[in-house]
Amino acid sequence: MALRLMTGRWLAAGTLCAVAGCSQQGDKREPPKVDRALQQYILSTVPGDAGTEITRTHLDFEGKIHLVGYEIEPADRVALGGTVQLKMYWRSVAPLSDGWQLFTHVVDGAGRLVQNADENGPLRAPATNAQGERTQKLPPSDWEPGNVYVDEQSIEIPANVKSEYVAIAVGIWRYKHRKDADGGALEPIDMRLKVTSGPSDGQERGIVAKLRTDYRRPAPAPAPEKEPEEPAAAAPQG
Repeated sequence: MALRLMTGRWLAAGTLCAVAGCSQQGDKREPPKVDRALQQYILSTVPGDAGTEITRTHLDFEGKIHLVGYEIEPADRVALGGTVQLKMYWRSVAPLSDGWQLFTHVVDGAGRLVQNADENGPLRAPATNAQGERTQKLPPSDWEPGNVYVDEQSIEIPANVKSEYVAIAVGIWRYKHRKDADGGALEPIDMRLKVTSGPSDGQERGIVAKLRTDYRRPAPAPAPEKEPEEPAAAAPQG
């Protein structure tokens, strides 16, 4: 009797599932359509060809996205006013909700932002999503787990930087809106995926590379010479 009852329940559930279009793997969102021009930046694995100078790394962003390698030129020293050619290899591990984007910051030795390169590169070109919000051409929210995404950037180092080295810091961010303190208008909050493994600056920015610059601290001004003191006048004799 119990077997018949359970069998009947399974059949009923199967009928409902067939009508509703259920899947044993659960609901999956449709993969976004990728611009044909961007297909070349989607790989199944990191290239291992001879001649490619890929530096292996592992920056883990909350188990969702891994930065697994990069190429950089120059690799050690950059002239102020010069350009850094950077190619990063991101592996998608788990899907992200809408709104997440890539960011790249150039910071000086004191951690100050000297260059924002968030929209620099083919994957990051400005675009508008279905909700009319500003986004990137192929942001992490549209990545398919298992794929490797090649993120190419050409980053200019400002000539007025006063630091002996700069760092390239990257991450994944989005805006989230919340009501202000009075419960009225919405205000944006800059959210970032946490760096759970790999070098970071404590602000959820993963450090890709540190480059020396040609900045030289000005020599300290010489101390002014003291004029010789005149000898005190002798007291009059009385």
